[in-house]
Amino acid sequence: TLLYTIKFEMASNQPPWMAWPLPPGWEARYDANTRRYFFINHSTQKTQWNDPRIAIYEEQQRKAQTGNTQLHEQGEEAGQRRQEEQRRQEEERQEEMEARQEEERRRQREERQREEDQLLEEEREREQEDQARDEEQYDFEVNLDDADFGPSAQEMLAIRESMQEKYSMLDEDVVRMALEACRWDVDMASSVLEEQKEEREREDARRRAIMQRMMAEEADTRTPPAPVDEDFNIFSDEEAAEEVTMSCSNQRCLEVFK
Repeated sequence: TLLYTIKFEMASNQPPWMAWPLPPGWEARYDANTRRYFFINHSTQKTQWNDPRIAIYEEQQRKAQTGNTQLHEQGEEAGQRRQEEQRRQEEERQEEMEARQEEERRRQREERQREEDQLLEEEREREQEDQARDEEQYDFEVNLDDADFGPSAQEMLAIRESMQEKYSMLDEDVVRMALEACRWDVDMASSVLEEQKEEREREDARRRAIMQRMMAEEADTRTPPAPVDEDFNIFSDEEAAEEVTMSCSNQRCLEVFK
């Protein structure tokens, strides 16, 4: 039982290659002097102390590690490829979204442009209709031979001098404004100036009557000279005096009332 236990413990502590059979062409022999096993390679007729199974085990371990490294590298490459694929898909989705947004903006711009063009076309049509209506309303032919462009500058000067000579009692500005208002129509301007002349004659007659009445009253009420008062007014009728003073425009009348 003790021997079995020792062998079981030794067997349980042995490396995995100890349970493998020797490779083909190899033989293991025990050396009593060294108390060790040595191994014979009958293919090469050589002996060695190292167990050939150790080299096979290490080779397998190296291959396994290399395979794991390759698998790890392959896994990393696959992960990178997946990330790149995801990034590419995300970029494609982003580009597609931007393309749709750009297409929508372009469609909106075209829609606005069509609306603006339609409004401009409607506005042009309305303007053309208004122009056509105006042309129909004011469409007439003008014969330039019969057209009256008014008197020339020399003719206007001659007309104004003639009218000023005829209506010398009126101011020059009155005559000029009457001619301009009547578009240099002599007959029409004469009619206007005649009315102004009659109005001026009536005003002069009224002033002369007031002056004669005042001179008669002064002759009837003549008295010896008295001290002159600065506030003294020869007019008994204050309103008549103001009217005469304001309306009297010739120099002789003003000299009388000084």
